Amino acid sequence: MIWNVNDATTPYDDDKLKYVYTNHRYVLELDNQASATGIDLVTLWQGNDNALMYLEMVSDVCYTYILRFKDSKYFLRMLYYLSHSEEMRRALYEMMIDTVRYNHEDGGFMIAYQTGINLHEMKELRLKIENAVSVIGNQIVRNYGLQQRVNNINMNDMTYFDTLTGLTDHLVDLGYITAEDADIVEEVDDLAYDYRYRCFVNTKGQYVYEDVLTFETALDGYGSDW
Repeated sequence: MIWNVNDATTPYDDDKLKYVYTNHRYVLELDNQASATGIDLVTLWQGNDNALMYLEMVSDVCYTYILRFKDSKYFLRMLYYLSHSEEMRRALYEMMIDTVRYNHEDGGFMIAYQTGINLHEMKELRLKIENAVSVIGNQIVRNYGLQQRVNNINMNDMTYFDTLTGLTDHLVDLGYITAEDADIVEEVDDLAYDYRYRCFVNTKGQYVYEDVLTFETALDGYGSDW
């Protein structure tokens, strides 16, 4: 499935979530969490710093729960998708909010607080990951297709052209073919194989340039851009 261009984004902060580049993941904003759940984490955890640490743990649990479904070789690709998709951002927000509610009402990993375990020690609490997320949280994961072992979203950048000439001119501009090569291209299949890109005609009759190295290029920004 080709990634909807309107869904693609870059990591950003707003009143709901902030992006932590060192961990490559989103974390709930404290004030928004309070208004969304009605739970005063600052009072509950006896301080602002402890409340923020708890929200980081909620984020860790949600990401771990999602990533456990994926083959390890898709780990970075999935992190990239979670940080560059508006839809996945919504999924993460819904899941984290539900996890805060679940821990407050039904136990979850917040049972450590109820049994008097120190917050810093709580990171070492042994807990089956499937019990850390509620039934609702698990359904959110399934509703957004995050339980699949392989991410079937094609995250490659696509550029669309109305004419074959527009496509070949683009390839010339990129330095992938020469102007002389472009002059003898009469259809997409005339283009020689190149591992860096793929060209095809979609169902709308548009000529499509697919950057096959999109993710490899994105890795250069891992830890800085995402």
